[in-house]
Amino acid sequence: MSFKKLFALGLVMVPMVSLMAQPAAVRSPVYNTIMQSGIMQGNVAADLTTSDYMLIPHLIGDNQFVAGYGLDVNNNACLTFKSIGFNWLGDIDNNADRLRVKAGLAVSNVFGAGLLYNLNKHGLSDESASNADPVTKGNTSLTAAGDGIGLFGSFNLGFAHLYGDLSYYFASPADSSYHSENTSTPAGGASTTVTADSTHTRFNINVGLLKPGSGQGSMAFGALLNVFDASASDGDAKTIKDNTFGIGISGSCGTPISQSEDFAVFLGGKVGIMTAFYTNGLDTPNVALASVKSSTTFDFYIRPNVSFQKQLGHGFETQLGASANLLDMLLVNSKTHASAKTGSSDVTSNNATVALGLRWKKDNFAIDGELSKTMLASGPYLISGNTGVGNLFGSLGVSLGF
Repeated sequence: MSFKKLFALGLVMVPMVSLMAQPAAVRSPVYNTIMQSGIMQGNVAADLTTSDYMLIPHLIGDNQFVAGYGLDVNNNACLTFKSIGFNWLGDIDNNADRLRVKAGLAVSNVFGAGLLYNLNKHGLSDESASNADPVTKGNTSLTAAGDGIGLFGSFNLGFAHLYGDLSYYFASPADSSYHSENTSTPAGGASTTVTADSTHTRFNINVGLLKPGSGQGSMAFGALLNVFDASASDGDAKTIKDNTFGIGISGSCGTPISQSEDFAVFLGGKVGIMTAFYTNGLDTPNVALASVKSSTTFDFYIRPNVSFQKQLGHGFETQLGASANLLDMLLVNSKTHASAKTGSSDVTSNNATVALGLRWKKDNFAIDGELSKTMLASGPYLISGNTGVGNLFGSLGVSLGF
């Protein structure tokens, strides 16, 4: 795997986590699905989402719900309930590059812990007919992307909430780790065995801190540290031997600058730094001299955001969020196997994002939708029915409290 792909994956693993403070102004008797954090641009002063309860389980308290959302290939469903003095939680995330299943328990406002895991193992054996010449036998075992295990937990420090996770799993590409042995035996001849190996793994640690706000004029703070080590190799073939070590830290703040019984406006922002160190450990005869032997990547960004919620009556509510990189500075220095050195720098203001959401709620049930940007720009395909283009909603979520 190239260092650019691994660095991009590292950026994904420093999530713009929407660690929401406890509710302050606009309150719903039901729960916000994870898609709400995207609409509200991850403002830490806005309402909690179901993913925040999964991330910091001791905040679940008396909240019991089942919820889910769908967005093309990325879908999520989660559940919490109380039994024998504990809050129990389960979460399934359909994302191939992450551990998909989360299960754990929590003591309300004290601590929470659990297991992350995903199984994605396959095996194949093959043997030719006995009269074949030569006779061949083969065995292949495959561990595909997403397979792995990890732990997560959270603890109430009093002044703030501490949370984190550590995991070891197999990352992209799809054939993440395999071992095959194929033996060929000519009639009357000696057997020959050919083996092949490929491994793409990732070790990941996240540690975060949240200090909630307490209403208008108060400030909510969040911080997240991510450390990862990703490696890729193909054994004796000696065409791949990559390693990327990365460290990222981000900080968030937010405050409700205006609020009433039926609306709230939130202002906030994020600041983040990511550094990644890539090395290619192959010997010179096995690699092109012009290919990259090592590189260092540094990224720094400042991203303000603003969002609001407004109750419209008859159970309807709308949300709007906008954010952009006020500053994004990317520095890359590389060295090839021939000792040639290159460097690049990019300083930009980019990645402006606007999201509009609509919710309908009734008692303990809610349906959420993020309006499709394509539909808003081009209008719906009422006659052609063009799949995936011009749909009213880009994603949908439902939640039921009990």
